[in-house]
Amino acid sequence: MLAIRRSDSQVSETKPETIPASDGQVMVNVGQGYGALVINASADRNGLEVEIHPTDDHLARTHVWIRPRSLGASIIYAGVFPSLKAGRYAVLAPDGSIGSTVEIKDGIITEQNWL
Repeated sequence: MLAIRRSDSQVSETKPETIPASDGQVMVNVGQGYGALVINASADRNGLEVEIHPTDDHLARTHVWIRPRSLGASIIYAGVFPSLKAGRYAVLAPDGSIGSTVEIKDGIITEQNWL
């Protein structure tokens, strides 16, 4: 599981080629109508961009990169959306099609595998 720290400010990530694996801590802003999403992935997806959008607005896309995160002696690969308006989102597959959907709940950090 990814270590998450809560904050009142939103944080965006830098493209993974420019930063090394971190300790896995990410600042998120959840509550008052917002949640967060952690997308877990396999190592072969390192450096890929994962896009999501509300299911009712395919033009409102946002993205993060899958990157390595150090958790003690282990490395996991994940992308973190630190603050999303509560609602249902489509998670896009690498080919741009809808791979899955996920419900973001107010004040909750949701985890999903990127299949």
